[in-house]
Amino acid sequence: MMWKTRKIIALLIFLTVPGTFPIVAHSAGCFDSVFLGQYVLGNWNGPGPNSDSERWEVGGIVGTNESFATKKELRVHMKEMVEQCSVKGAQIIADAERHMMARKDTAVARFEEWCNDPIFCPAIMDISINYERNQIDKEIERMKTWYGGNIKKCKKNFRDAFREISKLLCSTN
Repeated sequence: MMWKTRKIIALLIFLTVPGTFPIVAHSAGCFDSVFLGQYVLGNWNGPGPNSDSERWEVGGIVGTNESFATKKELRVHMKEMVEQCSVKGAQIIADAERHMMARKDTAVARFEEWCNDPIFCPAIMDISINYERNQIDKEIERMKTWYGGNIKKCKKNFRDAFREISKLLCSTN
């Protein structure tokens, strides 16, 4: 019963996802070719380095809609996608950290632009700037942890997809 359920679910996915109908096999029990799909690593955003009104956002997707006819080809593609999870994830983390470090580096200039009282501002400047820099450091760590989890999920997604979808190929290779 479980096998029939998988076939039905796979068939529904292939028939309802745009652009996949041609890959459906003409035989009822298997498919001529299949694809592993895509995984969204997610997006991270924040205020711009020099202004709260400016925004930046980084994110990424791993995977393609390329289909494969043999298990060997599909396995090679799966390994490439697992590697891309790490590569793309590291790139996103580096981009987000670069944005946040730029904001951290402009903390003094933004404070001086915002606060111009000659008595009050010097008294709170160090406290305000240190607080913001600490918050940015915490945000960087939170972002790295979040993307680290998404990278692991991305890898698992492609491995699991390969295990399930490769069973649906007509080819025995």
